[in-house]
Amino acid sequence: NFFFPGQAAIGKLDLLSNVFTTWGPLEYITVQEPRFEASPNPQSEDDGVIICGGFNASSLEGIVVIIDAKSMQQLALVSA
Repeated sequence: NFFFPGQAAIGKLDLLSNVFTTWGPLEYITVQEPRFEASPNPQSEDDGVIICGGFNASSLEGIVVIIDAKSMQQLALVSA
């Protein structure tokens, strides 16, 4: 995880192209350690999703976010 003022972000660095990509949560959301889950039949190194728990300090709810590992785009965010 990478810390930005007021929130945490999840990032990846492509060592071949030297491109750094991040996913940053909405304001008041902090995230915990991300976990990579590969697709059943991966076609590339980052073919899968990143699953991460966290906390929404505004609503006082726990969250789980699912991010596409290749594009670093959010696929789902669930509150409980």
